[in-house]
Amino acid sequence: MKQFRNNVIRAGLGALYFTGAHYLLRPIFSGVGAIFTLHHVRPRRDAEFQPNRHLEIAPEFLHAMLAHPRSCDVDIISMDEVHQRLIERNFSRRFACFTFDDGYRDSRDFALPTGCALYRASTMSSARLPRCARASRRR
Repeated sequence: MKQFRNNVIRAGLGALYFTGAHYLLRPIFSGVGAIFTLHHVRPRRDAEFQPNRHLEIAPEFLHAMLAHPRSCDVDIISMDEVHQRLIERNFSRRFACFTFDDGYRDSRDFALPTGCALYRASTMSSARLPRCARASRRR
């Protein structure tokens, strides 16, 4: 019975996609924004034991991940602005928010060089940020 249910769902989603109906339904079901929670940003390692590998992304992937919302005319905003937009019910433009959680050094060492302009619109849960990130947070 579970397999039948999965096949029905897959067929329904496939029908939506191949008919293009998902474009018609987008204004109703697309949501107002997305919050991306990132844990480790660092180059891939070859070590055999990597229990948190599923939490890692490469800096190159982060670059691509940041370029995509910008190319789709999506605002990249801070967590404070997410809160403000939700409170004010300001859904005129879609948004993306990037958080770098857990305060790992690799986020500072590999994500921060992608540009301090990025950190004007992101949240890092680290107490020690480089000067350009701290200054941009005060604006």
